[in-house]
Amino acid sequence: MYGTVKGMLENFMTIVERYGFIPNGGRVYYLMRSQPPLLTAMVDSYIQATNDYEFLDRHIGTLEKELHFWLSNHTTLVEKDGKEYTLARYYDMSSGPRPESYREDIHSAAIFKTEEEKDDFYSQLKAAAESGWDFSSRWFILNGTNQGNLTSTKVKKIIPVDLNAMIYWNADLLSKFYKKLGNTVKAIEYGLLAAEWLEAVEKILWHEEVGAWLDYDLINQMKRDYFYPSNLAPLWTGCYDPARKAYYLGHLLEYLRRSKVMVNEGALPTTLEHSGEQWDYPNA
Repeated sequence: MYGTVKGMLENFMTIVERYGFIPNGGRVYYLMRSQPPLLTAMVDSYIQATNDYEFLDRHIGTLEKELHFWLSNHTTLVEKDGKEYTLARYYDMSSGPRPESYREDIHSAAIFKTEEEKDDFYSQLKAAAESGWDFSSRWFILNGTNQGNLTSTKVKKIIPVDLNAMIYWNADLLSKFYKKLGNTVKAIEYGLLAAEWLEAVEKILWHEEVGAWLDYDLINQMKRDYFYPSNLAPLWTGCYDPARKAYYLGHLLEYLRRSKVMVNEGALPTTLEHSGEQWDYPNA
């Protein structure tokens, strides 16, 4: 299957070279929103299995290009204790309803009175589609809570734990790739970026009193203290201080026990909310 994987990666590289990122799907109307940035991690898995560093050397510039798409189009500043931190959120750069769900979006938007409100709602829905969690109460903001319904979707106003853990992962992997290829300058550049992102995730998204990383509400400038498996994403991507691994594991295990998600029938739930949406309990 190595050849199959390589061919798929080559296809993705061609798409990124042409458009600057991987679109939400293989259609023209998806060209204003992406998918979670996992191409660099895919390449890492391929390289670990094959040691095909010639492939990496040919395409590392393309991996940089995808990361810079996210850094240029999806970041915002969050202030804490007098310091600003750069973090990413899901976003959309187009207007109008989703072409693939045009009728449904028009119907849902009927509640809004102005065209500006409708356009913002359409954009929020498309940003949710970019996240892969379309749709979920994870993206609802109503009076500072995750209550409400689909019209409460405010994805662009939420800093997600998993996305920022992936951005860190991209930078860290690029640093390691460049070190392996002998480019010390680039290795240092991306190592510093990874360190900056790790600090931002730690300062803004980690909450010792909760024992987990949590999404951040930009509207109300507050943590979103709700269970999602994505709250543990930094463990997956290595976005934490390895010297404090035991500290994080201890807190997170207690967090899981306290959330009672480990005794859920079937599997780990995506949320604990019964909103009726596809990515809420008990649908996922």
